[in-house]
Amino acid sequence: MSHFMKDRSTLEIISICICFIFASCSNSKAISNETIQTVIIKENKVFNIEEIAKLKYATIGELNTIFRADTSIQLNNGQYVILNIQNIKKYDSYKNNKGEVLNNVVVIENVTPVEFIKPYLDKIAYFILFDEFAEENSDIEVFVQTGKENTEIIIVTNEDINKYKYILIGGIDKSRNQDKGSMVFYVN
Repeated sequence: MSHFMKDRSTLEIISICICFIFASCSNSKAISNETIQTVIIKENKVFNIEEIAKLKYATIGELNTIFRADTSIQLNNGQYVILNIQNIKKYDSYKNNKGEVLNNVVVIENVTPVEFIKPYLDKIAYFILFDEFAEENSDIEVFVQTGKENTEIIIVTNEDINKYKYILIGGIDKSRNQDKGSMVFYVN
């Protein structure tokens, strides 16, 4: 067995031991077997979108496809919130409607008007950015504005936006999404 393989096996064993120690000492949350497997799987691995979706129990989202938000959110007229994402792009800097320049931004262009998307964003939606190693960033701010052609959901992070390849959008109707409440999209 090569020196590299011995070091990697040792690292995996140490990772498992740390997880078990943490689980036995923690009063708040027990670490599940799935979490332990995730720690081992994620070690120095580059993830594709299918693997991110599987890891987060999500489906792979498609642009220009209509999907419904979780049905726990209804508009004043009794209808459900519908999403139809046209594009997802990242920007080093982006000027919003107020003329402010925002740094490290993802803009999700969505057909749904601001007044219909706002209840979804305020009550149930969540977003997580992922890099190619499946490292998560949910430390973000979310804004919505009317864009040139579509509603823009603006996501701002303090981290370098260029390292992120994927975004998970949560708060999706499970009954129409393979019993999964979130979707993973590419960030262009």
